[in-house]
Amino acid sequence: MSAAKQGSKHSEETKAKMSVAKKGCARPEEAGVSKVSLKVYDSLNNETTIFPSIREAARAIGVSHSTILNAFSSKGYPETIFVKKKRYQITRIT
Repeated sequence: MSAAKQGSKHSEETKAKMSVAKKGCARPEEAGVSKVSLKVYDSLNNETTIFPSIREAARAIGVSHSTILNAFSSKGYPETIFVKKKRYQITRIT
């Protein structure tokens, strides 16, 4: 930030214009809703759990959501992947 602009404040008129400009178009109804559900099989406990999102599945098994995303995308989007030393088998449910 330049020294000339430090300490100055926007006028009420400018704030109103910025507010109107930010409003823009409304978000679509489905925006931000996960389209991918995951079925996670824990081979150690012999349990299967279904999660509505990648992030929830990642939290439950203790990995980053990007780990799951990268595993699916790096292998050509397979239906099933294995994570955490093949303890968890993750299958996409779309």
